[in-house]
Amino acid sequence: MSAINIVTERGPRTFKAVKAVKGGQIVMAGDGGVEPATADAEKVIGVAITDGGPQTAPEDNNLVVQKPEHVAVAYSGMEVYLETTAQLTFGDKVGADAEGKAKAYSAGSVVGVVTDQAPSATRALVRLD
Repeated sequence: MSAINIVTERGPRTFKAVKAVKGGQIVMAGDGGVEPATADAEKVIGVAITDGGPQTAPEDNNLVVQKPEHVAVAYSGMEVYLETTAQLTFGDKVGADAEGKAKAYSAGSVVGVVTDQAPSATRALVRLD
C-alpha cells in the first residue's frame, strides 16, 4: 500500500506576507504569499495570527522598523475571534470584506461559520473552513 507524507497536521502555518497584514485579518493568496483579503475574495487562505509585511530597504540616518516578513495563519477547523463589519448570528456563514474583516457571506470563499452563540456587533467566534 502506498502512502503520502503529512505536511501539516495542525496549524497554524506560516506564509510570506507580500503586503502589510495585521493579526486578525482574513488573508488570501497573493503573488508569492498572503495579503489582506479583498471584498468577496475567492482565494481565502485563513486568518493572520500575527502582523507582518514585506521588508523595506534601509535608509541613511533613519531608523527603519521592520515587521516580520512571515505571518502565522490559522485555517481549516480552527476557531478564532474575528472583527466583524456588522452583527452576525450563530450559524451564519462568513465572508471577507474589503479590509479583511468578517461579514455575512454573499460571494467568494466561505471563510467559516459563526460558532459564537452571542456574538457582539463587532466581534464573533468563527470556525474556519
